[in-house]
Amino acid sequence: MSYIRTALLAAAVVVFLPFTAQAQLASSDAAAFIGTWELGLDTPQGPMAMNLSLKDVDGKVAAEISAPPMLPDVQKISDVSKDGTGVLLKYMLEAQGMQIPTKILLAPAGDGKWTANFDFMDGQFTVQGT
Repeated sequence: MSYIRTALLAAAVVVFLPFTAQAQLASSDAAAFIGTWELGLDTPQGPMAMNLSLKDVDGKVAAEISAPPMLPDVQKISDVSKDGTGVLLKYMLEAQGMQIPTKILLAPAGDGKWTANFDFMDGQFTVQGT
């Protein structure tokens, strides 16, 4: 009986592990991005600002994003990775009861400027930001 329980537990871990694993970027690999950002977006509904915070938590990058008053609740982003010279953040945007897969790519644009490119619903809607 104990063997069966152990086997079932091991099978459950193997099945669900890919869904819970998230990238944890070392803070030292994202030093230029650590801090508070106000991301300006030009959407079809008009301009919008999102507040993004990237912090060092135990040597790893932790991120949070909000967009008051449209999205007043702070949402945590735990999937942060390097993408070329930029940083890629992936999370589920919670808006009006919907879960929207979202990616944000922060990348240097030269002359001390940065870009923030948003990808919603796996490319169905993209927005270029600053």
